[in-house]
Amino acid sequence: MNLKRLSIITLALIALVATNLLAIATFNPVTALSMGRCVPLIMCGGGGGRRLSPPPVVRQNNPEPQAQPQSRQEEEQEEHEHRPQSNPAPPSCTPTYAPPVVSLQDYLPPYPVVIGQDPEQVGVDVIVTALGGLKSNGCSSGPGRATISSITLDGVDLSAESRGWITGELAQLYPGAHIKDSYPLRPSANRSVSGMNATLRFHLDPRDPGTYLATVTVRQSDGRMSTRTFEIPVHLLDGTITW
Repeated sequence: MNLKRLSIITLALIALVATNLLAIATFNPVTALSMGRCVPLIMCGGGGGRRLSPPPVVRQNNPEPQAQPQSRQEEEQEEHEHRPQSNPAPPSCTPTYAPPVVSLQDYLPPYPVVIGQDPEQVGVDVIVTALGGLKSNGCSSGPGRATISSITLDGVDLSAESRGWITGELAQLYPGAHIKDSYPLRPSANRSVSGMNATLRFHLDPRDPGTYLATVTVRQSDGRMSTRTFEIPVHLLDGTITW
């Protein structure tokens, strides 16, 4: 009787061992974990058994979306972005100029005398010229010189030294000598303005000897101006002085 029980227990143990071996052979850890099951015997928790970590989950990448055809506007924008850029235009600039240049070109005759001693009564003709100022910066736009806007004769005066000489030294040599004209004189003038050039002409019939001071002002297109005073000598012939 004891032998029969022992045989039955032995067969049960063999069947249990066979069942465990079969479970181990067909065990999938991921499936077991997802179902809340553990490996029988040595792979279950508790006792001296070890835990088996599940393998990492491999996520499948989402498939790339299929490229949609570009619209005409998108194609033009992409073409513009990839098109080589042309050199940008240089920044605009404003030219600057030096002041105008004013010169006494000539006076005729070269040795004018007071009108009272001039047998031909020619007086004196004066010519003044002006030139627009040169460009003073590196700006490429605009002409090389400024254009003249106006040229004017501000007046003609007799110098203070000449006045003193007439009323002093000359009056001592020739009693009765005095200043005959009223100053400053305002003679009419002919003006010619053409681009960067200008000319002014005027005539004097000097009644007093000495140095005459003619003041001329020139303005140009940028608003800059120059004022110059020129000396015109008028001589006296001692041998024919009459007062």
